Amino acid sequence: MRSYSGQASVNPNPSGALGSCGVDSPDDSFTVAISPSWMGTTWPPAMCGRQITLTNTGPTTDGSVGGIGNVVTVTVEDTCEGCGLGDLDLSVAAWDALTNNAAWSVVGISW
Repeated sequence: MRSYSGQASVNPNPSGALGSCGVDSPDDSFTVAISPSWMGTTWPPAMCGRQITLTNTGPTTDGSVGGIGNVVTVTVEDTCEGCGLGDLDLSVAAWDALTNNAAWSVVGISW
């Protein structure tokens, strides 16, 4: 099994707008947006509905981000246009579980 590392950020979606997978992704769901490189160019995007298990490896920009070692499983429901290959954009609930409710920032991850 391959593993990746990168950074996770949070992308609030209070209105529950549809992501590139065509499903509602409200803030209380455990969902993620990933790099366009992973999503491909087909419809529906190749990674839609797949689950990713990620681990908090520590702060990258804000030393106050907690939860190092926390693990969460999220479902791919959107594309993160600004994400690098290993980066993920998390729903609010997933961010809170991964970081022990830390203020929104950026945290290192492996997945």
